[in-house]
Amino acid sequence: MLAPELKPSAIERHWLCDTRMVKVCGPSHPLAMPGAVASRVELRCHVQIVVTDNQPNAEKSAVSVAGERQWRVNELGAKYDLLKAGLGWGHMPEDLVSEDLKEGSSPRSSAMGGTSARLRS
Repeated sequence: MLAPELKPSAIERHWLCDTRMVKVCGPSHPLAMPGAVASRVELRCHVQIVVTDNQPNAEKSAVSVAGERQWRVNELGAKYDLLKAGLGWGHMPEDLVSEDLKEGSSPRSSAMGGTSARLRS
């Protein structure tokens, strides 16, 4: 039996938490190279990997989307796998990537910085 379609107005959204988001890329990505500058102009030259909801009537938002070239995925784990493989750059919750940042398997240059964001369900 198929679930009935829900109207967007029937779905409630709640803030989950505040978290710090950081821009990361894989160690083989050009932005990870020594001396690489991650200016807004430079970021637009590279693929940005973005998590999106692909449901037909889902709210489409472009929070922290700076890249003109985007790959969209629907799951944070898939996004992180693509980032670690060096296929693009993107924003990730700092607490999810902190161990990899320490180990160097997911570099973040100081020029890439970080921002705060609110996560919602």
